[in-house]
Amino acid sequence: MNKKKLFIIIIVFTILIISLIIILSIKPKYNKFVVNETYWNNIKDNKTEDEELILKEISFNDYKLIIDEKIIQYIIQ
Repeated sequence: MNKKKLFIIIIVFTILIISLIIILSIKPKYNKFVVNETYWNNIKDNKTEDEELILKEISFNDYKLIIDEKIIQYIIQ
């Protein structure tokens, strides 16, 4: 009986260790959220405003909210 328990424990630990090794060795092939600094600066420097996307007014529950140039600049960034 004790030999069976020991054998089962050894098998379970072996499976766990192999599973951990496999999980930890898997690396993501591509991460779309990682951009190097040069590429990011290129994006920032070459961005343009689209007239259709410029904020004209904001409303909440059919009430127009007050916006000024500072708020617009904050929202754009």
